[in-house]
Amino acid sequence: MEDKSKGRLAAFTSGSLMGLVSIFVNRLSFLPTQTIVSLRGIFGFFVLLILILSMKKGYYLSAMLKKFALFIFLIGLSASFTIFFYFKSIQMTNPGTAAFLLYTGPVWAVIFMWLFLKRVPKREDILSFIIAVIGIAFLTEPWTIDINDYARSNLYFGLFYGILSGLCLGIYNTLKIQFFSQWENSKNSTKLGNMNVVMISMAALVCLVNFFTFAYPGVKYYDDLGSNDWVAALLMGIIPTALAFSLINYGLQKDYAGDVIIFSYSEPVVGSIITAFQNDIMPWNLLLGGILIIFANLLIVMKKRIRKRIKQCNVAQ
Repeated sequence: MEDKSKGRLAAFTSGSLMGLVSIFVNRLSFLPTQTIVSLRGIFGFFVLLILILSMKKGYYLSAMLKKFALFIFLIGLSASFTIFFYFKSIQMTNPGTAAFLLYTGPVWAVIFMWLFLKRVPKREDILSFIIAVIGIAFLTEPWTIDINDYARSNLYFGLFYGILSGLCLGIYNTLKIQFFSQWENSKNSTKLGNMNVVMISMAALVCLVNFFTFAYPGVKYYDDLGSNDWVAALLMGIIPTALAFSLINYGLQKDYAGDVIIFSYSEPVVGSIITAFQNDIMPWNLLLGGILIIFANLLIVMKKRIRKRIKQCNVAQ
């Protein structure tokens, strides 16, 4: 399997694992948002740290901090506030509206990379994102929000928080793309040649920043957790955090950013499927939204064949 295909598969798997986060968040919903974010960060960090130390690659962490401490801090901070603003938006609007605004993040990432990294998206990429965003809209149904059910100020703040979550997600992905580019051009890339360990180390450090960002307001509620809650927090640190963060890092490093990011749209599909099973229904909007997102992904995968077919048609004419 070529690198691009590996990157896309990694991004798709990462998105699918991240889609499971709602299971753990619902289990820990009695805790403040800051506490849930801090738990996700600290358990994700320790799981990845154990993995890194078991490979005897702990020096990767110190090398990354020595060379790219500011980069890592900014990436971790953008990830922390993506989660925080997303949860705040859910509380003040509804899950569908919040999810729709969050998943404008990959579109923002493509725009940021176009403006600041000079990575011009191809027409197929733009079309795929438009189709995917329409699919997300059908999945989440943001138009179902009822203004009469909310205080006007809360609604406006909720929409504002949702927009911020999407912007932070876009910044997060853009910063990681730039980090991998600078790492590969640095002396460290030859000295520390195992890129897989670099990506795991990056995920670990981002988790650590997540923890410290909300440690002060979050840790004081740890006493409220029972044994089953701690197990849920640990699983949240392993599945939609440690594994998912490492895989999306792998995908961003292996594939062209405009291509690979769209594959992370598997997250809202998985989240919606979980909700459907919990409610014992399979609504039409889930089927239609999922089909559109899958089609957008297929358009990216098959774009070379499409271009080739168009060229053949032009020659024939």
